[in-house]
Amino acid sequence: GRADESRHQAEINLSKLNSVLEQRVAERTAALERDKRYQAALFACSQALLPRADTPAARKAALDEALEQLLAATGASRIVLIRNLGNDEQGLYAEPIAQAHIPRFASSEALETMWRTPLRSISVELRDAMEQGLPVFGTREELSARFPPFKPLLETMEVRSLLALSLRVGEGWWGVLSIHDCEQPRRWDEQE
Repeated sequence: GRADESRHQAEINLSKLNSVLEQRVAERTAALERDKRYQAALFACSQALLPRADTPAARKAALDEALEQLLAATGASRIVLIRNLGNDEQGLYAEPIAQAHIPRFASSEALETMWRTPLRSISVELRDAMEQGLPVFGTREELSARFPPFKPLLETMEVRSLLALSLRVGEGWWGVLSIHDCEQPRRWDEQE
């Protein structure tokens, strides 16, 4: 009886270990697939942006194609390339210069107005983080707790989670690549 009980317990333990192993293999496989999608998207973006675009329309088309590739790879709802305009005296504000989105989350009049909100009125802490080149990411709730004045804008954008990457040219803060998931809260990892 003891041998049967020991064998039964060993089988239970083995089953648990097998489940853990299967879960780890599934997680690693998903991470590899995601990395593969990201590498393909980065390659496609570079292919779209490398050819010489001599006209504003050609540059816009190349940016749009690159953002569509990133949108597909990330599974996001909207990606916006934002350029900073103005200055501290006049008020620094954002100007979207290219975007890609799934149909349900197209740009709206409220979004277009929101983009032109002076950055100092959104959140000094958020602006400081972006100027320092730090990525800003999290769910709407996390970001609202960290940057309270940013909450109404996240709601206007219908953002459930956000990844904002500061873009620098030389020593200056040029703008932001803003990736929105409007359908579900999402945890962004270091790779993303």
